Amino acid sequence: MIISPNASLYSSIVSGPYRERFLKNYAELSDQVSTFLNQDWLLQPQMRFACSRLLVGATLLLPPSDESIVVNSAEIYGRTRSVDSHRQSFKARRGASMRNSYPPESTTYCNIWPTTINDSDGNKLMIGSKTFNILVTSSMRLDKRCDPELGPTTNSFMLDTDEKSLNTKIFIKETAWAAATTLADDPTANQISSYDVLCQLRQLRTKFHHESTCTLCRASSEMTDDVTSRPYTAAPYLLEAGEKTKAKDFMDTNSDNIDSINNKLPKSKVLALNEKDNNIDIIGNSGLNTQLEKIANQLASSIAKANKSVKPTIIASFNQR
Repeated sequence: MIISPNASLYSSIVSGPYRERFLKNYAELSDQVSTFLNQDWLLQPQMRFACSRLLVGATLLLPPSDESIVVNSAEIYGRTRSVDSHRQSFKARRGASMRNSYPPESTTYCNIWPTTINDSDGNKLMIGSKTFNILVTSSMRLDKRCDPELGPTTNSFMLDTDEKSLNTKIFIKETAWAAATTLADDPTANQISSYDVLCQLRQLRTKFHHESTCTLCRASSEMTDDVTSRPYTAAPYLLEAGEKTKAKDFMDTNSDNIDSINNKLPKSKVLALNEKDNNIDIIGNSGLNTQLEKIANQLASSIAKANKSVKPTIIASFNQR
């Protein structure tokens, strides 16, 4: 990938508060990268990890105002039921089609579409390809001093019209491209990194009994890739089983581990399990899923509150020279 400066991006960043951090090692998204982001996951399942890793650290620029934002963390979703039970819905609401992240016929980058989707959670910043959509879960404005945003919504950078989506420029970080191509070349890859495995689970509130829920495809940029700078998720409370650290180990747990989870929850949220077998399956267990979904929804406000505590850490990291 050829690294070359872009005048508009340079102008936006140099006038902002973090110019020392973001004035080099970025290249505008190319046809090569667009092709990379549109590989079929059925044929190359490792691409879900590679694409997620590639897009964290990316910067988005919106001319002519030259508003710019960096993606600190993101989670990726496949397009089809066969690869992801949490795929984006294209159902019409009240007879009208809804705005979505699927690339239209005309795009600035081949089959790549940055956009803002408004749903019941609020305004969600996404980048879509034919194969996936990626949801920005942590971001920071670069052209002005602004608090970082953590969680599923992004209100400081809005792409709520087709014109804005078409005008938006995307720049990929050189180190992210290198890491992503390494993952893409490994057909056995089943996670983004070997550490902090639970942090790679997406922040989901439904379908815990589906295997794709346990996919380790939530990524963070180099600057925010630590436990103090990532958005919180419900996963450690719902799926942590002792000291297990591999995705396949989330497939089952036992009554001792359920007791451990219960000890972390208020009495009103305790899991009530009546399984006779000491081993309790998670995958395929719709009864357990019903209870986990209730807990996940109850934890939502606590997670949003916890995310506020992460903001000072991110700001401090960005202000370092």
